[in-house]
Amino acid sequence: MLIKISRQNQLIESQYAELTDRFAGTMALAADKLMGEGRRMDAIYALRSVLPDNTDTPYNPDVLRRLYSCLNVYGGGDQYAPVMAYGMDSMISGFSVSPNGEYLLINDNLKICVYEIESGDLIWTKEGNDKYSFDIFYAGFVGNDGLIVFEGGEAYYTTLKKDEKLVEYDWDDPSYYLFSEASSDDAAVVFANDVIHGVGEDGEILFEIDPAKYYKTDKVYISDAEVYGDMFAMTFTDEDSYYVYVGDIHTGEKIISLFDYALAEATVELTEDYIYIAVSGYTDDSFNLSTEFYKIDITNGTTMWIQKMDAFMTHDIMIDEDYVYIYDMYSVYVFEKKYGTKENSFNTSEIIDSCWLCDNCLYYLLADGSVHICDYQSNYENYDFYTFAPTEFIAQSQYVNGELLILFSMSNDVIRYSMEKGPDVKILNEEVDYDYQDYEMVVDEVSDIEGVNIGLVENAFYSDDEKYILVANSNRTVQIIDSDKEEVISNLEVENADFISFEYYDTTEGYIIGTYYESYILDDNFDIICETTKVYTEKKDNLIMYAYLSYIKAPFYSYEEIIAMADEYLGDYEPDEATKLKYNMQ
Repeated sequence: MLIKISRQNQLIESQYAELTDRFAGTMALAADKLMGEGRRMDAIYALRSVLPDNTDTPYNPDVLRRLYSCLNVYGGGDQYAPVMAYGMDSMISGFSVSPNGEYLLINDNLKICVYEIESGDLIWTKEGNDKYSFDIFYAGFVGNDGLIVFEGGEAYYTTLKKDEKLVEYDWDDPSYYLFSEASSDDAAVVFANDVIHGVGEDGEILFEIDPAKYYKTDKVYISDAEVYGDMFAMTFTDEDSYYVYVGDIHTGEKIISLFDYALAEATVELTEDYIYIAVSGYTDDSFNLSTEFYKIDITNGTTMWIQKMDAFMTHDIMIDEDYVYIYDMYSVYVFEKKYGTKENSFNTSEIIDSCWLCDNCLYYLLADGSVHICDYQSNYENYDFYTFAPTEFIAQSQYVNGELLILFSMSNDVIRYSMEKGPDVKILNEEVDYDYQDYEMVVDEVSDIEGVNIGLVENAFYSDDEKYILVANSNRTVQIIDSDKEEVISNLEVENADFISFEYYDTTEGYIIGTYYESYILDDNFDIICETTKVYTEKKDNLIMYAYLSYIKAPFYSYEEIIAMADEYLGDYEPDEATKLKYNMQ
């Protein structure tokens, strides 16, 4: 009877261990999904919830492997990682950023929140009323800490430090359109009730211009707005013309005014001496969609050059020291700035969501989350841009102060991606001397070992101490063989089979296997627990590896250390019940 009960207990313990491991695998997949959505804290919570506090209890190596990656402990500071989420209670409709890039305003149709971007602190909120629609409940920045709020037919000025109506405006037109990018550090231009309003940093009205009266037409519709220094530009259309007004943001005084007859919309970009205007629509009598692109001297109105692009509807214009980039939904054109010579053009398969200039190149983010880089010569996808690439489609994005803000479609969070370096990573500003492991292929020695499919074997070689053999298979699996016992002791899934190293490291007190570009740290059971860029050698208790732009060194973190790091990162955080239910974190 006791033997029977003992066997039953063993069976129950075995079944429980199997279920626990299966649930841990579910959390590993949930973490992958969450990281693709940029929700790193939820991903780490999911992983930590199924990892024991120490190695006295068995752990799932796939979960631990993902925890190392999510914490980005070996990040070299040259890839973008999701570092913070700014949330709302329901789906976010849009966001804007203060001119100095310090504050983020987000709106979910019924509530407005302002976060401090660096700290993630929620510093200002405004609750709406259920009866208000999106058209008449939102806000925009005036300077860096002022806000104009539209609430149920009312418009007023307030600041981030106060929650009161400091200045009220007689702007009751619900078709109002506020361009948050049309704000300098101390003023903004607002188009409301068909009038351009200049608003100062204290909410006072600096000037008002009625563009319909100015251009002697019945009614105009705003197309674009831009601020550069103390200048602003706004563009308008009516039934048969487009208009461009450039003025002083503090006085409204005209700097230059342009108009032409065309069923088209104008997009503008200002510099100190020139205005670049892209007129997109039906610009001639052929009624074919096209864009005429002008560079005009602001001081005298002289047109410096004109270019034309067929089947092109301008989204935005970017300008660097030597080149002008103009893009629409699916293509980018590159022009030499001085003479307007077309240097190149590139097409995309997905919608271009946003662009920014960096390192004399144009970076553009597609709706699928991929990042491409182009200059006047070349265009390519940067596969190493992220530590974890987004898997959701992007609704809105903006590059601010070297960081990328992304709102995914149907999301309750805006995610900040930053170049993140591991906590103890040190950049090495010198070349690293190393020798590739000198190994001999021993495929014949493993051909008769049980569990090895010789038809799949691409390579086989000994570890540096000759205690084990690595077998790399064409189906992206690796087998570890005990060379004395001639038996398979571990089966691993990897990205590719191009392995060139299998070495014992004192730093990790275990083995590391590597390809030309990646390395995999193994535990005592020869399971992969950490994946890194290529580890070349070790020095004074540090692993020496190559990040994507430089050599780095960093210590190895034991199981207990990585668990403590996760606990410190999470603090008292706990996902909301909806997230727990969605990802089965119960």
